[in-house]
Amino acid sequence: MSETTGPLQGRWRALSVCFFAGVAVFIAYVGYSTQVTTIMENLDVNYTQIGSLASITALTGGITLLVVGNWVDSRGPRAGTVAGLLIAGLGQIIFTIAPNYEFLLLSRALMGIGIGLLFVGPYTMVARWFERSGKVAGALGVMGATEGVGTLVATYLLAIVYTSAGYDAGNVVASIIIIGMALVAAVLLKEPPHLERGKLAPPEEGILKQYLKVLSHRNIIAASFVLIGLWGVYSMVVFWVPTLLMEEAGWSAEGAGFMAAVYPLVGTVAAVVAGLISDQLRRRKPLLLLSGLGLALSSIGFALALLAGNYTVLAILLPIAGIFHYTGLPIAFALAFDSVGIRLTATANGFLFGIGFIVGGLVFPLVIGAVRDATGSYNAGFITLAITMFVLNFLIPLVVMKDVTPSKTDRAELASEPTSA
Repeated sequence: MSETTGPLQGRWRALSVCFFAGVAVFIAYVGYSTQVTTIMENLDVNYTQIGSLASITALTGGITLLVVGNWVDSRGPRAGTVAGLLIAGLGQIIFTIAPNYEFLLLSRALMGIGIGLLFVGPYTMVARWFERSGKVAGALGVMGATEGVGTLVATYLLAIVYTSAGYDAGNVVASIIIIGMALVAAVLLKEPPHLERGKLAPPEEGILKQYLKVLSHRNIIAASFVLIGLWGVYSMVVFWVPTLLMEEAGWSAEGAGFMAAVYPLVGTVAAVVAGLISDQLRRRKPLLLLSGLGLALSSIGFALALLAGNYTVLAILLPIAGIFHYTGLPIAFALAFDSVGIRLTATANGFLFGIGFIVGGLVFPLVIGAVRDATGSYNAGFITLAITMFVLNFLIPLVVMKDVTPSKTDRAELASEPTSA
């Protein structure tokens, strides 16, 4: 494999495989969101129990993310990606055949483990392949776009399958896609030549010291609050907005699912463009603050639209909020990469995704479900969301976050390997 073409081809192949693995994970994570009313009717569950399905996935996924990063750093992200897809696929099969609510919880808990691996593995693989190109944020922006494409597939295209073929058939299709992607990743996904096992020396610190080293960076702490906010608002939009639009505005499952998918879908372009701009500027904080302020203002708009009973305005605000959301997502991870370097990237990614999952993905859907049961309205939950977005995604980054110059340590230590075009 020549140095001029081989690594470049490998880089884009890795990005392509990781992108589609990222799409598959959203089928596992939110694919059932347009079928909430069907699940409630079939298994006689309430809104709090439905919220718990999302929360248990976030809990097990978040715990997995917090503990698996170091393993991925030492063993490589390929194994984590393949294992994550297989585990998520198994969870989807159990979800398909679940005879009661308890089995649904079990399946979602298992899928959370797979989903956790899938957020660390592909993101770390892409960072490793693009580390030498100076285009890490741009590549991570492409990975951020998986939320848009994945959510569109999961909440709109899969909703069409559910409607035309039935609930069971839709779940079978979801299982086939996830497991099929595991086979593709096992065959095509490779480590970059200069970072294959044995070429990348492990850090001298022990596991605990490595983790504490990551947490010692102020940017990691600030980015963790950003991820809590991003996962919180994403969970609110994809899990509860379709149900809200179907129940209170009389929308169809396909229409409600599409509006939820629009939120991350419009963000696909924003994620890539913001990443590329950030790579050119070599500054992350300004774009991250713009993202946070725009998301906070959009969330205020959500709450006001609900209070006014104007669901058209709510639908219009979704893509606007999505642009701001996905402007910030790749920037937060690129800033973390700049702060800790290539050897601790998976540990940092695991922490950021994990804390976002556990707090944002667990607490937000559960609170909304409980508030809906208690008050008969979504209003209080969305008002809380607006306040939370301002604090987590704008105020804290403004005060705590600091732009850094990416460390050259990793490149210097690996200088014996020629840099590809």
